Amino acid sequence: MEGTSPVEAGEDPLALYRERILYATATAAAVFLLPFSVNAFVQGTPALGVGIFCAVLVLGIDALAIYLKKSPPIPLILLLVPAIAGMGLSLKIQGFFGALWCYPMVLLFTFALSRRMANAGNVLLLLTVTALVYHYIGLAYTIRFFVTLTLTIILANITLSIIGELQRRLVDQAIVDPLTGVFNRRHMERCLGDAIERQRRSSAPASLLLVDVDHFKRINDQFGHAKGDSVLKWIVSLVGNGRRRRGAASCFHRGIVPAGRPAGDGEHRGRRASTR
Repeated sequence: MEGTSPVEAGEDPLALYRERILYATATAAAVFLLPFSVNAFVQGTPALGVGIFCAVLVLGIDALAIYLKKSPPIPLILLLVPAIAGMGLSLKIQGFFGALWCYPMVLLFTFALSRRMANAGNVLLLLTVTALVYHYIGLAYTIRFFVTLTLTIILANITLSIIGELQRRLVDQAIVDPLTGVFNRRHMERCLGDAIERQRRSSAPASLLLVDVDHFKRINDQFGHAKGDSVLKWIVSLVGNGRRRRGAASCFHRGIVPAGRPAGDGEHRGRRASTR
């Protein structure tokens, strides 16, 4: 158990904030993009105006759903369709300036979509708009655009990786006992209510094993706290090796180690625990 962490490494650090990001982005889009749509109609390029307006409409519908405490009805990845169409028209009419909209799109996808979906959307955006830049502008601008947008995508992923690592460290510090490497009392008390409610709904058998180390204070007094720490880590390792993968071991305080186990044969688990 020593040196390991029970915190999952693959958790999405931005999952709880994506709706907030989308809502703020939609608000900013309504303020900054609608004037461009109106200007396109005024200048006699209604197709470009419609493309920009469709992008704002997609964001606006999702933002309204978030405001009403509902799930966004339109997947954000579908924003690629009006975005690429609008950029193609802008490249044809306004030149290279139309490609500049790719950079905020990359940031939006990176922070508002899951990482896999964001990378898929960003790569598709990169390849499609690069082809459009080559078609309408030329090779020199195409190379510069491809390199700079690729670097933007890479830097966005590096930023996301750093955010994820920092989040995992903070979670470790908040819910993991630093000595034994298992969950602490705070995390167990938070999860215990959920486990009881889940068992009540499913009626699946579950168990809670509470290990109280007898005479633990005597070990500290006679051999020192360093030896007591070693004994406690050894006991936690025994509990950890005996529990199932979905089980969770925690440390209440020095000398007491509870270990929760999900569904399974309670009598068999009791025999296993008694032989340890």
